[in-house]
Amino acid sequence: MVGVDIAKQQHVARAQYFRGIEYGKTLYFSNDNSGFIEFYNWFNKLCADHTKNNVIVGMEPTEYYWFYLAKFLCNGQAFL
Repeated sequence: MVGVDIAKQQHVARAQYFRGIEYGKTLYFSNDNSGFIEFYNWFNKLCADHTKNNVIVGMEPTEYYWFYLAKFLCNGQAFL
């Protein structure tokens, strides 16, 4: 599972196993397409490193700042 703390300009992501074991380091990424791509590449590398093939991304719906990241993850694109 990957948890994302949503913010206006910079999000924070952390990946962990359901028992609380952290995978990799915390990622800080910008709220734009380049940040979303960085986030996507980060969790795909973690999946490969830990032989996982599914990711659940959880995030809080803060204002509308979460919308672009969710749209990117669902459709592979954002509207920025």
